[in-house]
Formats: sequence, structure tokens, C-alpha cells
Amino acid sequence: MQVYKRGFTLTEVITAIIVMSMMLVAVIGFVDYSSTIWQKGTAKVNAQNYMRMTFDLLKQDLNRATLVYKPEPLTGLSEIVYLVGNATCTVKVDAEKVLKKESFIADETPSKKTSVMARGVEKFYVTRISTWTLQITLATEISSETMVLTAPGLN
Repeated sequence: MQVYKRGFTLTEVITAIIVMSMMLVAVIGFVDYSSTIWQKGTAKVNAQNYMRMTFDLLKQDLNRATLVYKPEPLTGLSEIVYLVGNATCTVKVDAEKVLKKESFIADETPSKKTSVMARGVEKFYVTRISTWTLQITLATEISSETMVLTAPGLN
């Protein structure tokens, strides 16, 4: 009676390990690539939301404005100065690429308030197209957008 030993040879085991390793490397590469694409997409969506939020804040302020001093008609500036109630507001980018709004309130006790509207700003430019129309361009490191709105200006 002859006994047969069933099993794999060393060559078959090594070949199977090599094939499985190659498949595992391919799957890990695909997962890493997918993760990178997902992160880039999420960053773009966040940048768009950030841009929309900044424009909404500006739009709310300018809708309440009674007068926009700067820029004057048919000119452009990298800042905007407007009047809301008894506060004179200035929006401009500082040296650290931060879009800030400074409000100077002229009451019995004058005070100044500064708030941050956006960070990582590459470009902020306001063009007065006509007496009542402003075009605002805002660009960050990831995204850029332009908004046209009406705001009362100097006649």
C-alpha cells in the first residue's frame, strides 16, 4: 500500500504569495488614489462654501448700506468703504491675506470694531460699474468668484 502525501510544493506557495502581494499592492494603490481624489473634492466643496459665506456676509452688509463711498463710479479699488447706520465700514485685505471688516462707530463714545470675513485671500477687488452697481471679485488659494450687486453710491 502506497501513501500519497497531498500538499503544495514550495514553488507553488511562493508563487501564490507573489501573486497575492501584487494584487494587494494594486488594491492599496487604488484606495490611496481614491482617498486623494476624495480629499481634493472635499477641499473644493469647503472652499466654495467658504466663498459663498463670505459673499453672503458682504451682501448682507451692502444691502443695509445707505452709501458706498469707495470705489467711485467707473473705478476700482482693493477696498470698499460704506456707511451702515452711524458706522463707517471698511473691508480690505491685510498683509497676512486676511479679509477684514473694520467698523468705526461715531457715537458719543467713538469705537472701532474689527472682524475677520475670510482667510487665505489671494485677491479682493471691487469695481463700481455704475452709481448703483458693484462688481466684487474674491479669490482664495483654492477658489475664486465674482459677484455683481446693487449698492447706493455717490451721485
